[in-house]
Amino acid sequence: MSKTTIEASVIDNTLIVSFLSKKEPRVWRMDMGRFLSTALEIKENQGHYSLIIRPGNGMAEEVGIFSDRKKAVEALEQITAALVKGKETVQPKTGGGGFVKFLKFIFKALFLLLIVAVAFVIWSKGHLPVNMGDVMAPPAQTQPEPQPQPGVPAPADKVIGQ
Repeated sequence: MSKTTIEASVIDNTLIVSFLSKKEPRVWRMDMGRFLSTALEIKENQGHYSLIIRPGNGMAEEVGIFSDRKKAVEALEQITAALVKGKETVQPKTGGGGFVKFLKFIFKALFLLLIVAVAFVIWSKGHLPVNMGDVMAPPAQTQPEPQPQPGVPAPADKVIGQ
């Protein structure tokens, strides 16, 4: 492989190696639980360098082929660093099934309804009509008072004014 970028990591007890080359991109994985003792080695074969993993049972598996030794050593270093770093665990999704999601939706809707009801009560407190006993009658329409007639007795207030 030429111009290869290698990424290696251990996730959930599985070694995952990505070869991101332009010609032959691929991903290789190995279950770490099945191989308690494993050897990584580089072998030369007709001008190419193979990165080989040899589990304890002796069945060698080719991980990748490289055009020069330097790239094969870089791949070996990446894989070794991932193995030394250890495993990363993938966090499972939380939130439950459909029923749990439905209950969460119902509780959110009820909470929103409660907020709207409280807001309505607070808003309407100043806008509700007052009790009927507190309502004042509208002022009565007054008729213009007749002017005193000459010779007819009238109260002094009306004749003199206030």
